[in-house]
Amino acid sequence: MDKLERKLSALYLVSLVFCGLSFFVMVFILAQHNRVAADDYRTVAETLNQGILLTAWRTYLSWIGRWSALLTSSFFALLARDTGSLLAFTWATYVYFAISVCALVESVYRATALSGGSRPPLGIRIGLGVFFAHLLFFLTPNTRESFNWLSGATCYGWGVSHWILCLAFWVGALTGVRKAAIASALFAMLASSANEPLGIYIVVALGGAAALFWIAGQRERAISTSWCWLGSLLGFVIMALSPGNQARSSHYIQPPLSEVAQRVMLIPWQFTSQYVYSHWMWLVGTLLFGFFLAASSVSSRRGMTPAKVLVGASACFVFIEASNWILMFPAVYLGGHPPPDRSWISNSTMMFFALIGLGAWLGFLHGPLQRSTRLALQFGFVVMICGLGGFRLSLTQRMMPGISAYTEAYDQRMTLLRTYQAQDRRDPLELKRLPYQDILFYVEWDVADISEAFKLPFKTVAGQ
Repeated sequence: MDKLERKLSALYLVSLVFCGLSFFVMVFILAQHNRVAADDYRTVAETLNQGILLTAWRTYLSWIGRWSALLTSSFFALLARDTGSLLAFTWATYVYFAISVCALVESVYRATALSGGSRPPLGIRIGLGVFFAHLLFFLTPNTRESFNWLSGATCYGWGVSHWILCLAFWVGALTGVRKAAIASALFAMLASSANEPLGIYIVVALGGAAALFWIAGQRERAISTSWCWLGSLLGFVIMALSPGNQARSSHYIQPPLSEVAQRVMLIPWQFTSQYVYSHWMWLVGTLLFGFFLAASSVSSRRGMTPAKVLVGASACFVFIEASNWILMFPAVYLGGHPPPDRSWISNSTMMFFALIGLGAWLGFLHGPLQRSTRLALQFGFVVMICGLGGFRLSLTQRMMPGISAYTEAYDQRMTLLRTYQAQDRRDPLELKRLPYQDILFYVEWDVADISEAFKLPFKTVAGQ
């Protein structure tokens, strides 16, 4: 390796470290300012009175069957009982998400090494994992609800993290590690019980993978995948059999099946076109990054042809749209309308994996890159990684005044509520509206939730 390659490799590592640090700087600031909101107040109050398990069980019976999300939200709600701070929850959410992506990156590299590929140093692999987590977070629609809101994140952000860890252990199981199959089944059960769309998708995906392995004559891989599928099926069935689902679905009007089919076919196309239009630069970078990593790790040319490229691109598109259809059907059928923005994290995650997979497949077909091409791509990714980190730091700096004012006003409100509660006052309390900010989740129609949690009468929220 000549001097230029050594310098570029050093810059590559430094850019990964910088991008990772910018991600955790954001997490540190969010953790300091994140607070409970909306449904969280009820969860905090119920957990304080009933405990974690009883709160999750009663909610399972009366409202919703997402049992893994209920257990997680009840646990962290208990930690937020005094101040409303979600410090531990925010750190746990983002660190768990980063660990899951790092574990998947490590599993894929270990599998490719067994097939004759090369693995970069451990520091590079960890840096790549954190970078991919950062990029995936950046590509996620409405992160304020899917990552920062306690009630929403335990269903969607944590559900996706469970699913990514399931995939990490599943890759290990495919290489013959039997204990990995058990761990994959466990995380598949947790992921499939986090929310209904993701649960249906996981059951269908793992069942289809097991069937394909069996048809291809790969019996051991089919059996390992079947264990994962059984775990996902068990988790989903427990969620689906919840008596609370009927009470919750009674609040919605279910449209005719013909209308459901029309919406399920239309909404994914709308999401894909709008999402690609607003994120096209980073999506292209994701595709090229997968290509670069695969082409840098192989030692022999497999032979790329236009026909193979077309087949791979078509398969990627079909995978994306099929994933979107499967993920959309439960929400449209049960609710009669498109799902909330926070649920799109499952779709954006599948799109991210599809593009990484397509890029890697093309890289393996292409074989080793020429020196000039490899250096040019590596330099381009150094710029891309540094750009992502710098953009994140810029956003973090811009959001600071807004969330600082929000947190100060929120803590003053909580102090006032605690004072009224301690004095057992019955005169109506008028709350001032919290300052607007678009990073942390909060709503001002949650007066009923606050009133029930603190057992206090309230007037409507007043403007500033």
